[in-house]
Amino acid sequence: MQGKRHEDCLRLLSRYRGALMGFSALLVLFYHCWIPLVPGHRVLGGLEDAFKQVSFFGVDIFFFLSGMGLTYAIRRESLPRFYGRRFVRLAPPFLIMAIIRALSEGWTAAQFLSRISGVTFFAECTYTFLWFVPAAMTLYLLFPLYHRALTRARSEAAFTLSAIGLWLIASLQLGQVLREDLWLFLNRVPIFLLGALAGRLEQKERAVDLRAPELLILLVLGYMLFRLCMRGQCSLFPLIYCSAPTAMMAVSSSLLLARAFDAMARRGKVSGGLSRALTGLLGFVGGFTLELYCVQEKLYEVIYLALEGRVSYTVINAVSIPVCLAAGWALHALLALAARAICGRFSKKG
Repeated sequence: MQGKRHEDCLRLLSRYRGALMGFSALLVLFYHCWIPLVPGHRVLGGLEDAFKQVSFFGVDIFFFLSGMGLTYAIRRESLPRFYGRRFVRLAPPFLIMAIIRALSEGWTAAQFLSRISGVTFFAECTYTFLWFVPAAMTLYLLFPLYHRALTRARSEAAFTLSAIGLWLIASLQLGQVLREDLWLFLNRVPIFLLGALAGRLEQKERAVDLRAPELLILLVLGYMLFRLCMRGQCSLFPLIYCSAPTAMMAVSSSLLLARAFDAMARRGKVSGGLSRALTGLLGFVGGFTLELYCVQEKLYEVIYLALEGRVSYTVINAVSIPVCLAAGWALHALLALAARAICGRFSKKG
């Protein structure tokens, strides 16, 4: 029984991966688009502010699940197909938003090319345009090399810990010379490596003893460390909140949610129906996380500028969140239709 419990711990991540991706997308949407409604309230305002501050760790959940998922993809696909599928997934919504932003903001041709190629990301500022896409593509490009070394290691867990240790040493040195925004991206590498380890452990059916109380403790500790760092009370890393605390929260919250979904599904018809409805809804959002990320900031800016001062913040929230979700889904649906049309045309020619 104990071995079975361990085995299920990581299996649940795969079973509810779509729902967890949807949860991470909603966290990021909340972080970018939610306007606090009760900022002056001692309790509710404090909770709202605390949740908004920390909700950017939805990105870390995505990196964790991506690292896990890539360990499966690279086993099924040749290297050209692996890179091709990643490019086809990332490039279309990224390019569409680049064209929209270029036309609306008056980018020059040089600015357009530097931003879509990732040159601006590395040479100027990661936040100039949709930082997540060039960041993800960089990790995807390097992943096959890392995966090859990981799978050849005598102990994959020890190899991962060693890799994170080397990253820590390098990060301490690079933090003195790199731009702060680029250094913050590098601080998200460990959570990606932990995801790759989780994927490998699941494939090999290795036991992982992480139960709900322990995961809850890890989540609380991660949040407490995050708060200390935000207050400048942690001397190890001035900006450690993009490494250890968010990694702790991303891993623990993912496993806790997966366990909660599974527990609800097993308890009875009502609870099981609620679990299916909740995971189905989150899984639906999880299907267009990239498109949602690409549209949300610019669209929210347009909505906010149009409504600010005319309606309450409650109304702006009630409008912006659903509109961003609908726009993300619409972009995803349009790209899926275009992909099917292109594939159909090529199949007919063949």
